[in-house]
Amino acid sequence: MSVSAAKNTSSRIPPAASLSSKPKRSHKPSPFIAAEAIYPIVFKNSLSKSRHLTAKNDIKAGTVILAEKSPAFIHKSNVAAILCHECLKPVPTKEATRPKLDKEGNPIKDETETYRLAIHSCSDCEFAVYCSPECSAAHSKIHNLECSALKKLVALYPEYSPELDSLRFLLRIHAKSLLKDLPAFEPGAKTETPFSFISNIPSHRETFEKSVLEATTAEIKKLVNIVPELNNSKAISNMITHSCRYLSNFTQFYDFTYRGSFDAIGLFPMIAMNVRHSCFPNATITGDQGGVVTIRALYDIPKGTEISCSQTELYQPREHRRRDLLLNRHIWCKCRRCSIPLSKSVDQYMDGIVCSKCHSGLMIFEETKEVDDISELMKNANLLDDEIQGKFAQCSMCSHKITVSDLVEILKQAIQKFNHAFYEYRSHNISQARTLFEEYIRDFGNNRVLHAYNSYIVNSLVPLMHCCRAMNDLPSAIKYCKTAIDYMVSSDALPPSYPDITELRITLAEIILEYAQSKSINKVQSQASKGLIRKQYIDAKKYLDIALSEREISCGKQSRKYLQTLNYIDVCKRYTNDIDRSTKNSANPASKNTKKSTNNKLPQNIIDSINKKSAQ
Repeated sequence: MSVSAAKNTSSRIPPAASLSSKPKRSHKPSPFIAAEAIYPIVFKNSLSKSRHLTAKNDIKAGTVILAEKSPAFIHKSNVAAILCHECLKPVPTKEATRPKLDKEGNPIKDETETYRLAIHSCSDCEFAVYCSPECSAAHSKIHNLECSALKKLVALYPEYSPELDSLRFLLRIHAKSLLKDLPAFEPGAKTETPFSFISNIPSHRETFEKSVLEATTAEIKKLVNIVPELNNSKAISNMITHSCRYLSNFTQFYDFTYRGSFDAIGLFPMIAMNVRHSCFPNATITGDQGGVVTIRALYDIPKGTEISCSQTELYQPREHRRRDLLLNRHIWCKCRRCSIPLSKSVDQYMDGIVCSKCHSGLMIFEETKEVDDISELMKNANLLDDEIQGKFAQCSMCSHKITVSDLVEILKQAIQKFNHAFYEYRSHNISQARTLFEEYIRDFGNNRVLHAYNSYIVNSLVPLMHCCRAMNDLPSAIKYCKTAIDYMVSSDALPPSYPDITELRITLAEIILEYAQSKSINKVQSQASKGLIRKQYIDAKKYLDIALSEREISCGKQSRKYLQTLNYIDVCKRYTNDIDRSTKNSANPASKNTKKSTNNKLPQNIIDSINKKSAQ
C-alpha cells in the first residue's frame, strides 16, 4: 500500500522535466573524458537521461568504478577540534588548563578545568587544527584567505549548527575563487577536480521555495557583514546560487569519529554531474582522508548498464523516498523501483498493512499519488484526494477489500504511535522510549497490523536495540538487532553488500562482544559458563565474517573499515582460543600452568568503539 492522499499533491509535484531547467544536449565530449582511460565507465549524455555513466565492460562486485578529489570540502564544525583541517586525520593533542565557566559563560574565580588542546593549530583564529606542520603549511594558502572571517563567523555560533557549516562552505567557495585554478582535469583522484567545474553543477535555484531562498539570503548576509567584498548584489546573488548548489548536491563522507555519522562534506563535480540516483543502486560512495571519495560496484554490473548510487535512505516507503529527493535533491525519482507497480515491487512491504481477513496478504492500492508532506495528512484527513474517496484497496492473497480511507487511517495511527516513541528516544528518555517501542512492536508487529518488513517496524527495532543496550539489557539488544537484520535482508529492499546492513552487523557483533566480556569478568567460571561465553565469541565472529566480505566489496581491503573488522575478528579468535586452552588445562591439571595467563580484557580500541555505540 502507498499512502496516496493529499488533495493538493498531484498538482504540486511537477513532472521531472520541470523540476529544473533541463540543459540542452551537448555534443561536446565530457570534460571528464580522460577518466575513461583508467576507469571501467563511459560518459554519456542524452535527452532522456542527460549526463550519466554506463559500464564500459562487465564490472565485478567491489571494482572501483570512479574516484574523485573534491575542489571544495570542509569538515563539520562539531569535529573541528579533533580532525586535521587539511587531510582529516586525527590531530595530536596535549593537556591544557583554562578558566572554568559558569552557566552564563562567565569565568568562575580561582577555578580551572583541564582539556585537550591541539598541538598544531592556528593561533589567530584558534579554530583550524592540523595533524602535522606539513599539513599546516599545505593548508596555509587557503586558510590565510579565510582566517579572519572564519574567526568572526565561528563566534556567531557558539554551539554546533548546520547553518555554520553552510556559511563556512560558502566562505571556502569565496576563498577558492581568489586562488589560481588548476588548468585541466586529471583523472585518478591524485589532484582535485578544477574548482571552476563546480559552476557546472546544477544549482536548482529556480525550484527552491521562496521562503527557503529568503532564509538563505538572511544567513548569507551574516557572511557579507564579515567579508566586505561580498557586499554587492552580484556577489550576494552568486552566493545564493552556490548555496542552492551546495544544499542540493553535497556529499557527506568520512565517518571517523562515529561510525555512520559523517565528519566531512563537499562538492564533487564529476560525480554530482554524472552519477544518477537509484533506489536500488548498483554502486556506493565511500569517503576517505584528503577529500577523496570512491565509487565501488555493490554487485556484478553487466556491460552497458547505467551506474547509479543512492542519495536517500532506502529502507522507507516509496513516497517518503520520493518526497525526500524532491525536497532536498530537487529530483523526482523515476528509477525502476519507484516506477513498477506496487504489487510487483519490494515497496509493497515498506508501508505494508496485513489483510485483517486472511492475515497473509497485503492490502494493495496501485494508484500511487504520493504524499508531499505526510504531516499535513496526519493533521487533516480532508487532504485526501477526491479521486481516492470511494476507492478500495484489495488483499494480494484473497478477495478482501477495504476503502483506501480506512487504509490510510490504519497507517496514520501507526505513524502517530511511532512518532511518540521516537520523540522519547530523541529526548533521551530511554526507559520510556523502550516501553513505547516494545508496545509498538506488540500492537502493530508480528503481522498483526503491519507486515514484518514494514519500515516502521524495522525503524522501531533499531532504536529499541539502542535503548536496551543503554539499559545494559544486552540479550534483548542482541535479539532486536538480529531481528532488524533478518527483516532488512529478507525484504530484498537493499542491494547486496549495502553499507546500512553491514553497519548493523558490526553493531550486533560489538554488542555480543560486550555481552561476552561482561560474562568473562568472573574469574571462577564453570565449564558450562565458559562454553556459553565461547559461543558468544563464535556468534560475533559469524556476523563479522559476513561484514568483512561486504566491506571488502563496498570499501576495499585497504580501507580503515575493512581493517577494523579484521581487528574484531582477531579478537574473537584470540578469546575463543584462550577459552579452549583454559578448558584443556582444567581437564589436564598437570599442564595447567604451562602457558602464561592472558588478560581477558578487550583491547582498548575495541572498548572505545563499544563505548561510543553505547553512548548513542
